[in-house]
Amino acid sequence: RPPHQQRAGRDTMPELTPTLIWAQRASKVFVTFEQLGTTDVKVSLTAGLFTLSANVKDSDKSYKIENMPLWDEIDEEGSTWFQNDRAVVISLKKNKEQWWDGLTKEKSLKRFIKVDFAKWCDEDDKEYTGEDSFPGGGYDEMGGMGGMMGGMGGMGGMMGGGMGGMGGMD
Repeated sequence: RPPHQQRAGRDTMPELTPTLIWAQRASKVFVTFEQLGTTDVKVSLTAGLFTLSANVKDSDKSYKIENMPLWDEIDEEGSTWFQNDRAVVISLKKNKEQWWDGLTKEKSLKRFIKVDFAKWCDEDDKEYTGEDSFPGGGYDEMGGMGGMMGGMGGMGGMMGGGMGGMGGMD
């Protein structure tokens, strides 16, 4: 290989910023770093700061985000994390039950943070608040639809005043 294409060792390889996906509930924040084969994972959580570092098995890639300020303070004791073959998953326990506008207020990191739509839940989601999303079997909320066509005004002049049937079926 030419010298400019040779792989550098871990000591000389620059650390990459990990892309994080996140979701929240009123009392928790879920953060995931999706990367196959992570090794040497370290997660540090303090009241308002988040640090993650990881290497990738059989690769010279190394990821690190250090002292990222979180949107608000967390309970370090109530927060946990684990890793598997596919990802590093962190559950942050909020000090106060409230909805955050983002994972961090640090604008330079926003391009590395994405929404985890698989886990996302809005404040007013019926599933989250415990309200039944289909009261009375699920069809009561559809009462105004009345057979669909009957409720669709302004279609009277279509096809000669009525929808009509197929010919020859009398």
